Amino acid sequence: VLGDRVEHTGGEGEAATRKKVGDIVLVINHHGLLPIRVAIEAKAGQVARKELLRQVREGVKNRSAVCGIGLMERKHMGVRTSVVEREDENHIVGVDWKNDDFLALEIVYRTLRIQLINDQLRDNGEAEIDVDTLKKGLAQIKSDLGLFQSMKGNATNAISVMDNLRTQLGVLERKLRTDL
Repeated sequence: VLGDRVEHTGGEGEAATRKKVGDIVLVINHHGLLPIRVAIEAKAGQVARKELLRQVREGVKNRSAVCGIGLMERKHMGVRTSVVEREDENHIVGVDWKNDDFLALEIVYRTLRIQLINDQLRDNGEAEIDVDTLKKGLAQIKSDLGLFQSMKGNATNAISVMDNLRTQLGVLERKLRTDL
């Protein structure tokens, strides 16, 4: 939609080392600017946060990117961990592969895109975005996203309780009919 490009690079070795770290490279394109590369390391299974960050940093270096995003299963992030975390220039984002829930990634991508384009425009001496306003907006989005994830979990639990109640009512109804 925004003219950017996604390159699936995980199976390809890079340069003389032939390292394969950096599963995806997001190439951000903006009129009048050089392409901006963002390395993405995606993990479907359980991975330690420190290990994912190490791989993201290596992927950034390996794929000649300016920053990176590490994707991990939200269920493996822990209760006190935010669904979006920032470490230096890199981000860790919780996603739900099974339910195709990538809202947090979409938010990080769009805000990171604005920030990176603004950085290049500023470096070129061109107009820039109000960074303070952007940072406040990002903080609010991160807070709202945490609340959203919590509410979504509560809704899932409520659905489960209702399903169990319906099953128990069915069992009781069948028992009552049998007893009658």
